[in-house]
Amino acid sequence: MIIVGKSKDEEYYVLSQNVISIADRGKIEPKLIEIAASDRDTLKKRYREARRSGKDAHSKGGGIGFYEVAKRCASVEYEFEDISDDKLYFRFKAILEKES
Repeated sequence: MIIVGKSKDEEYYVLSQNVISIADRGKIEPKLIEIAASDRDTLKKRYREARRSGKDAHSKGGGIGFYEVAKRCASVEYEFEDISDDKLYFRFKAILEKES
């Protein structure tokens, strides 16, 4: 699911939701924690490093796309919600820069 919306504060956002496995959470959550704590310059640097190394390639499900989105946004948010013993909802929200 993908939703494009506008908040009460006049911020545009893109929200996605997917069903993922518990194992996948363990793979992506460390990257998301790092991304949420990073400034824009750090995000750009980590993105370039990931591109050069090839270890976080899209085809491997490595999460380079999270860096790509985050470096273009004002902020990102994410959450996990349990569905069953082995599945959960993963929600990722990219909040876009306000127009000046």
